[in-house]
Amino acid sequence: MKKEKIKLDQEKLKEIFERIIKQLYNHHKTLIYDENGEEKDNKHVSEWGIVAWFFHYLVLELDNKTLSIGGEDYDDFNIDIEYNREEYLVKKLAGKGIRPDLIIHKRREETNILFLEFKTWWSTEGIEEDTIKVTEAVKSKNYKFGATIILDTDDEKTIESIQIYPKENCPELKN
Repeated sequence: MKKEKIKLDQEKLKEIFERIIKQLYNHHKTLIYDENGEEKDNKHVSEWGIVAWFFHYLVLELDNKTLSIGGEDYDDFNIDIEYNREEYLVKKLAGKGIRPDLIIHKRREETNILFLEFKTWWSTEGIEEDTIKVTEAVKSKNYKFGATIILDTDDEKTIESIQIYPKENCPELKN
Protein backbone atom coordinates (compact mmCIF):
# COMPACT_ATOMS: atom_id res chain seq x y z
CA MET A 1 0.00 0.00 0.00
CA LYS A 2 1.32 3.43 -0.96
CA LYS A 3 2.03 5.81 1.90
CA GLU A 4 0.33 9.19 2.05
CA LYS A 5 2.80 11.96 1.25
CA ILE A 6 2.84 15.11 3.35
CA LYS A 7 4.59 18.16 1.94
CA LEU A 8 6.21 19.40 5.13
CA ASP A 9 7.05 23.09 5.28
CA GLN A 10 6.90 25.68 8.05
CA GLU A 11 3.15 26.29 7.63
CA LYS A 12 2.26 22.57 7.54
CA LEU A 13 4.39 21.88 10.60
CA LYS A 14 2.67 24.69 12.50
CA GLU A 15 -0.73 23.32 11.44
CA ILE A 16 0.20 19.86 12.76
CA PHE A 17 1.49 21.34 16.03
CA GLU A 18 -1.72 23.37 16.49
CA ARG A 19 -3.87 20.28 15.95
CA ILE A 20 -1.81 18.31 18.49
CA ILE A 21 -1.92 21.12 21.05
CA LYS A 22 -5.72 21.29 20.77
CA GLN A 23 -5.86 17.52 21.40
CA LEU A 24 -3.53 17.87 24.39
CA TYR A 25 -5.67 20.56 25.97
CA ASN A 26 -8.94 18.79 25.13
CA HIS A 27 -7.86 15.45 26.62
CA HIS A 28 -5.00 16.15 29.04
CA LYS A 29 -5.25 19.76 30.18
CA THR A 30 -4.87 18.87 33.87
CA LEU A 31 -1.36 17.63 33.09
CA ILE A 32 -0.46 21.15 31.92
CA TYR A 33 -2.64 23.30 34.15
CA ASP A 34 -4.99 22.04 36.84
CA GLU A 35 -6.87 24.99 38.29
CA ASN A 36 -7.83 22.84 41.29
CA GLY A 37 -4.21 22.56 42.42
CA GLU A 38 -3.74 24.53 45.63
CA GLU A 39 -0.20 25.74 44.96
CA LYS A 40 1.78 26.47 41.80
CA ASP A 41 3.64 23.13 41.98
CA ASN A 42 0.35 21.23 42.35
CA LYS A 43 -1.18 22.69 39.19
CA HIS A 44 0.87 20.62 36.70
CA VAL A 45 2.88 17.44 36.13
CA SER A 46 6.42 17.27 34.77
CA GLU A 47 7.26 18.49 31.29
CA TRP A 48 8.22 14.91 30.35
CA GLY A 49 4.70 13.62 30.96
CA ILE A 50 3.23 16.30 28.71
CA VAL A 51 5.83 15.79 25.98
CA ALA A 52 5.01 12.06 26.04
CA TRP A 53 1.42 12.84 25.06
CA PHE A 54 2.59 15.32 22.39
CA PHE A 55 4.78 12.49 21.05
CA HIS A 56 1.77 10.15 21.03
CA TYR A 57 -0.32 12.52 18.94
CA LEU A 58 2.60 13.32 16.62
CA VAL A 59 3.12 9.61 15.95
CA LEU A 60 -0.61 9.28 15.14
CA GLU A 61 -0.30 12.25 12.72
CA LEU A 62 2.81 11.02 10.91
CA ASP A 63 2.72 7.22 11.21
CA ASN A 64 2.98 5.43 7.87
CA LYS A 65 3.44 8.70 5.98
CA THR A 66 6.17 9.99 3.69
CA LEU A 67 7.48 13.45 4.51
CA SER A 68 8.35 15.52 1.47
CA ILE A 69 10.66 18.41 2.33
CA GLY A 70 12.15 20.63 -0.34
CA GLY A 71 11.69 17.97 -3.02
CA GLU A 72 13.25 15.16 -0.94
CA ASP A 73 11.14 12.32 0.43
CA TYR A 74 11.70 10.79 3.85
CA ASP A 75 10.31 7.34 4.71
CA ASP A 76 10.85 5.18 7.75
CA PHE A 77 11.90 8.03 10.01
CA ASN A 78 11.89 7.83 13.80
CA ILE A 79 10.24 10.10 16.32
CA ASP A 80 12.06 10.06 19.66
CA ILE A 81 11.85 11.79 23.03
CA GLU A 82 15.02 12.79 24.91
CA TYR A 83 17.18 11.02 22.32
CA ASN A 84 20.86 11.60 23.05
CA ARG A 85 22.66 9.62 20.36
CA GLU A 86 24.27 10.56 17.08
CA GLU A 87 25.02 7.38 15.21
CA TYR A 88 26.77 5.47 18.05
CA LEU A 89 28.08 8.44 20.01
CA VAL A 90 26.54 10.86 22.50
CA LYS A 91 24.81 13.75 20.69
CA LYS A 92 26.79 16.95 21.27
CA LEU A 93 26.38 20.59 20.43
CA ALA A 94 29.24 23.04 21.00
CA GLY A 95 31.13 20.24 22.76
CA LYS A 96 28.37 19.57 25.33
CA GLY A 97 26.05 16.56 25.43
CA ILE A 98 22.47 17.41 24.50
CA ARG A 99 19.10 15.69 24.74
CA PRO A 100 16.42 17.30 22.56
CA ASP A 101 12.92 17.06 24.03
CA LEU A 102 11.66 15.55 20.77
CA ILE A 103 13.23 14.84 17.40
CA ILE A 104 12.24 13.40 14.05
CA HIS A 105 15.22 11.70 12.42
CA LYS A 106 16.59 8.39 11.24
CA ARG A 107 18.48 6.63 13.99
CA ARG A 108 22.16 5.93 13.28
CA GLU A 109 22.05 8.12 10.20
CA GLU A 110 22.58 11.80 9.52
CA THR A 111 18.97 12.32 8.44
CA ASN A 112 17.70 15.03 10.77
CA ILE A 113 14.23 16.46 10.23
CA LEU A 114 13.01 18.21 13.41
CA PHE A 115 14.65 19.35 16.66
CA LEU A 116 11.94 20.45 19.15
CA GLU A 117 12.30 21.98 22.61
CA PHE A 118 9.47 22.64 25.06
CA LYS A 119 9.25 25.06 27.96
CA THR A 120 6.46 25.29 30.50
CA TRP A 121 4.52 28.17 32.04
CA TRP A 122 5.90 27.33 35.49
CA SER A 123 9.54 27.17 34.41
CA THR A 124 10.32 29.78 31.78
CA GLU A 125 13.98 30.25 32.67
CA GLY A 126 16.20 29.21 29.81
CA ILE A 127 13.87 30.06 26.93
CA GLU A 128 16.60 32.05 25.19
CA GLU A 129 19.11 29.23 25.74
CA ASP A 130 16.66 26.72 24.26
CA THR A 131 16.12 28.95 21.23
CA ILE A 132 19.88 29.16 20.72
CA LYS A 133 20.20 25.38 21.17
CA VAL A 134 17.47 24.77 18.58
CA THR A 135 18.87 27.16 15.98
CA GLU A 136 22.43 25.91 16.51
CA ALA A 137 21.20 22.31 16.05
CA VAL A 138 19.48 23.29 12.81
CA LYS A 139 22.68 24.94 11.58
CA SER A 140 25.30 22.47 12.75
CA LYS A 141 23.39 19.17 12.64
CA ASN A 142 21.53 19.91 9.42
CA TYR A 143 17.98 19.61 10.77
CA LYS A 144 15.32 20.67 8.27
CA PHE A 145 13.41 22.43 11.08
CA GLY A 146 13.88 23.50 14.65
CA ALA A 147 11.02 24.55 16.90
CA THR A 148 10.18 25.78 20.39
CA ILE A 149 6.85 25.58 22.15
CA ILE A 150 5.95 27.13 25.51
CA LEU A 151 3.26 25.05 27.18
CA ASP A 152 1.05 27.71 28.72
CA THR A 153 -2.10 27.56 30.87
CA ASP A 154 -4.39 27.40 27.83
CA ASP A 155 -4.15 26.17 24.26
CA GLU A 156 -4.44 29.58 22.57
CA LYS A 157 -1.43 30.97 24.46
CA THR A 158 0.52 27.81 23.68
CA ILE A 159 -0.36 28.04 19.97
CA GLU A 160 0.79 31.68 19.96
CA SER A 161 4.14 30.59 21.42
CA ILE A 162 5.04 28.16 18.60
CA GLN A 163 8.26 29.22 16.90
CA ILE A 164 9.51 27.28 13.89
CA TYR A 165 13.00 27.77 12.51
CA PRO A 166 13.36 26.33 8.99
CA LYS A 167 16.83 25.40 7.75
CA GLU A 168 16.74 28.12 5.09
CA ASN A 169 16.36 30.79 7.83
CA CYS A 170 19.33 29.40 9.80
CA PRO A 171 22.40 29.82 7.59
CA GLU A 172 25.35 27.47 8.05
CA LEU A 173 27.79 28.17 10.83
CA LYS A 174 30.88 30.05 9.73
CA ASN A 175 34.17 28.60 10.97
